[in-house]
Amino acid sequence: MNPAVQPQADPQLGLIRDRIKGYACFKYGVQDAEAEDLAQDVVIVLLDRYREKSDPAELMRIALGILFRLFIDRWRKKRRRGDLYPVDIADLLLPDGQDDPETKLIKIQIARLLDKEIEDLGEPCRAILRMQYYNQASTEEIMRAVGARTPNAVYLRASRCREELGEKIKKTGVPW
Repeated sequence: MNPAVQPQADPQLGLIRDRIKGYACFKYGVQDAEAEDLAQDVVIVLLDRYREKSDPAELMRIALGILFRLFIDRWRKKRRRGDLYPVDIADLLLPDGQDDPETKLIKIQIARLLDKEIEDLGEPCRAILRMQYYNQASTEEIMRAVGARTPNAVYLRASRCREELGEKIKKTGVPW
């Protein structure tokens, strides 16, 4: 504990420190050691900047504001560093990238259904959706291929094609 901030030096600051510590534990759910650190930091700020204040109610109000800002600063620092939710690296399950057989089968069935329904669409929609999703063509490439003048025209056509495809899939009765 900082000797300059001993509760005996100023009983009023000692009382505020104890209340701040309890408030930090209760309101913010911090552990006792962190609450003690926060309370000490609050008292230090009070001594540095608010030495002329003497009204206990006003000091407590100021101290709660300081506590809030200090708590938020510490929380942001922990979040930046990744200390908020520490996880042992051994507890992390690294995915193998493989799906189970049932999921693979469902994905294959969905892909076949999508291919069939895209084939049933008109030529402009079929071309736009194939270029957009299968070939990952850029908007400019799709504009040239379908003869659209602006990117917005491509977006609008693609949106309408997706809506039409969605309606066709809904009619098949396959749950999504």
